[in-house]
Amino acid sequence: MCYKNLLSQFENSSLYPEDGNSDISEYLTNLVYSETEGAEHYDCRRFIQYLSPNYDARNPKLLSVYLSVKDLEIDRKTIGKPAKILRKIIGGLSDQAYEHFAVWYKDNIELALDGLVIKSGGTSQDFEKVYSMKQAKASDPRLGAYRKSLASSCMRADYLDRAGNLERLPHHPAWVYGSGDFEVVWLENSKQELLARVVVCTRKGRYSAAPIYTNSCIAADMLDEYIAKKKADCEQPKKETWINARVLKIEVSEGEYLAPYFDQYSDVVNFNCTEGLGRCFRISEKSCDYSLETTSGSVGGHEYQCDHCGDGCDEYDAHYHNDSCYCEHCFNENFFYCEHCNEYEPNDQYNEVIGTSAACDHCVDHCDIVRTHCNSLAILDETVYCEADDCHFLTDDMGDTWFYSDVDDECYSIEDLADLPIDKQMTHDQAKETGFFNIEFVPSKSANPDPRLPRLGYGLLINGKPSRYVYTLKEYLELDDNGEVINRQLSLLEVA
Repeated sequence: MCYKNLLSQFENSSLYPEDGNSDISEYLTNLVYSETEGAEHYDCRRFIQYLSPNYDARNPKLLSVYLSVKDLEIDRKTIGKPAKILRKIIGGLSDQAYEHFAVWYKDNIELALDGLVIKSGGTSQDFEKVYSMKQAKASDPRLGAYRKSLASSCMRADYLDRAGNLERLPHHPAWVYGSGDFEVVWLENSKQELLARVVVCTRKGRYSAAPIYTNSCIAADMLDEYIAKKKADCEQPKKETWINARVLKIEVSEGEYLAPYFDQYSDVVNFNCTEGLGRCFRISEKSCDYSLETTSGSVGGHEYQCDHCGDGCDEYDAHYHNDSCYCEHCFNENFFYCEHCNEYEPNDQYNEVIGTSAACDHCVDHCDIVRTHCNSLAILDETVYCEADDCHFLTDDMGDTWFYSDVDDECYSIEDLADLPIDKQMTHDQAKETGFFNIEFVPSKSANPDPRLPRLGYGLLINGKPSRYVYTLKEYLELDDNGEVINRQLSLLEVA
């Protein structure tokens, strides 16, 4: 069946399915579009959306779709092998298209969900390991208050590199959970890729979970089921709070401590634990020494931290650009002030401009700044426009790079200036058009003129040496007392 016929049937229905897996939908949309002559990409996308393709929750090796409007109305999905389901959706594609989809599905969906296993641990090493694991490919999880995006977590695997803290922080911030009052529960596949994780408070018999960070609905559902069972079996199943739970106090620098981002119960106080931990932090609801709501990886010390060098800085020394914080030194080293837009811009956008102050790339493109014949930038008022060459010359370079023609008062390149025996300036072509001159080509050495050379020109090279054109007044012409060309022969004829 042509996809357009089935799309028309779906559109006549008042129902609309839940979104399917975004990766599968995108692949099928592009596949149908590329394989169908005269197809519209927008129509292909709507068609696939109605099918709501997704992996089967019980067996990720299989694909599930709505094959008809009736299936949609009774919420019945057809389940089968990916290539076989695709043939049912739309026949007539090339055999290669079905084969490619089967291979893609296995590599990107099936293997990512293969061999799922739930693990847990409570040591600092466990937390750091889980938070630093490679993540499996995201498969469009349903998110909400208690399910958050694993890929978008500010404490994800590449945290240390992204924040520039690899050398500054002794551990991943999640290390501090290893106090004995928490455990991390995670789900990984057969390739040891992370699909979901959750921090659980286990202090004094409770089992209270934070939001699950996931990239897979299947993984999140499995963790939900695991947590519910563990919670039902714990000593205090009704105790949800994290209050009084302890986290480790790991010093980064004087007065600065390692700290992850807390989704809940973020206020902590200093606490001297008598159970072997020594100095630590205790979660509190009545007082607060520090608030663990930072994504910088630490609390205390300086109020702000330079994202460039990692040093702390005070409020008056902190500068911002594109949501990044810089100390005074790093900001001055990496940015300049553009007076044209009154903004600080990165040094790689610094442009020297003749006749005015330096400008950023945006102002070069949008202000009265032009690129000159010598490839420098200049303010427009400091230049003159040459229509013949469609370029600008610097005003101060008159006589060096350009001249005004006495014939039409226009600007021309100095390369077009004819070296005349009269006190006039004009181009080679203008000199020829006057008819006043004998024009002789003088090569750089004794040689026949190159027939490929233009009839008139300046600065031509032969064997690396300049050649030139020599202008002499024609025999019957001469200059009067004012330097103007006159024809004495014509005058004599008139007298005769």
